[in-house]
Amino acid sequence: MFADTRFAPLPGSMMALGILGFLVTTIYANVLGVAWSFALDLFFLIIFIASFLSMHYGPLPGERL
Repeated sequence: MFADTRFAPLPGSMMALGILGFLVTTIYANVLGVAWSFALDLFFLIIFIASFLSMHYGPLPGERL
């Protein structure tokens, strides 16, 4: 599926930001309201998925993009 696609390597802090932001937004869902909590959960989930794809399909340490 991603054979010809090149992914830029993202720092590990992006994955931590995605996980932490998703958890905090989910915990404080009642304070934020349904619309804001859904939007922020979706945003942090997309960050987490992008960092995971970058880690899994990214170049090896010696390769060039």
